[in-house]
Amino acid sequence: RAHCGSIVNLTSTRARQSEADTEAYAASKGGLMALTHALAISLGPEIRVNAVSPGWIDARDPSLRRAEPLSETDHAQHPAGRVGTVEDVAAMVAWLLS
Repeated sequence: RAHCGSIVNLTSTRARQSEADTEAYAASKGGLMALTHALAISLGPEIRVNAVSPGWIDARDPSLRRAEPLSETDHAQHPAGRVGTVEDVAAMVAWLLS
């Protein structure tokens, strides 16, 4: 059985750690996590199905990130020691698709 493709869904930690007034977002990301699991069972091993579930991502323009950096307290809340960036997420998705 040959590997024929790869699917990567973007979910969110909000699916499991919601906050006030994010019900629709949390529910949609939770549903996408369930869909990812179901597709992996149905399509594997020919098609790999993964999800990337980032936490807080600093999605601001890189020039704004440099001009107005986040605080050390913001960065310290994350296991990696810093808030993630869109480039981090893109690199992970590219790796999973390779």
